[in-house]
Formats: sequence, structure tokens, C-alpha cells
Amino acid sequence: MPGITVDEGKNYIGNVLHKGATQENVTLGLFTNASGTLDTTSQWSDITQPSGSGYAEISLTQGNFVVSATGVITYPQQSWTASADWSPGDVYGYYVRNNAGTPILLYIQYRDDGVFSMTDGQVYTVDLGIDTS
Repeated sequence: MPGITVDEGKNYIGNVLHKGATQENVTLGLFTNASGTLDTTSQWSDITQPSGSGYAEISLTQGNFVVSATGVITYPQQSWTASADWSPGDVYGYYVRNNAGTPILLYIQYRDDGVFSMTDGQVYTVDLGIDTS
């Protein structure tokens, strides 16, 4: 399933590219919203994150992104390891948001295979890939 660049993310990108807004590093995180509950109209306030030992958002550095000639944006693999059961522990996908004082949701990606339960010792990895075509 392709990811979704949400409307507020499109506005943010437009302001950075065309209005000279400050470009920031972005943050990667996981969400527990059930499949189909997030869409292009979703905002940061709609995201539900897991909580538990081993989970925290990850700051992504601008210089580590790779943009292919076909417009696919990638980032080196990131991972989380649960050292106890997470609550809620069912991860449905990941998001990317800006790294500013007021978070703006940029992109969401649901898992292709549904839900992944984060229990003690489980590792969740993200191979970030955003298709801009």
C-alpha cells in the first residue's frame, strides 16, 4: 500500500520550497491508529503513538536522505526494540512529522501486512521510502 502525504504536510512542503520557510530535520515515529482511520485530511492531533519501554520518536537528519532520479525518497533503516509490552502495543505503521515546536504531520505509511504487536523483545524496523511520483 502506498504511503500518504497528508494535506498539512503538502502545505508545509510548499511553504519550505516556495515561500522560504525554514527547513528542519524531521521526526520518525510509529502509530497505533487502525488501518483506514488516517487519510489525506489527517493532522498531527489524529496520531496515536504507542507507549512503552524502548519507544521514542527518532530525529532524522536532512543529509542522510537519498532522493532517486525517479523521485523516491529513502532513509537508512531505523528500529525500535521493546523491553516490555507496549500499550497500546499494536503498531499499524509509521509517520514523519516536522521537528518544530508545533508538530505538523507530513507523511503516513500503513504496514502492508496489517498490525504488528510489540511485546517484550520484539524489534520493529522501518525502511523509509516515500514515492513522490
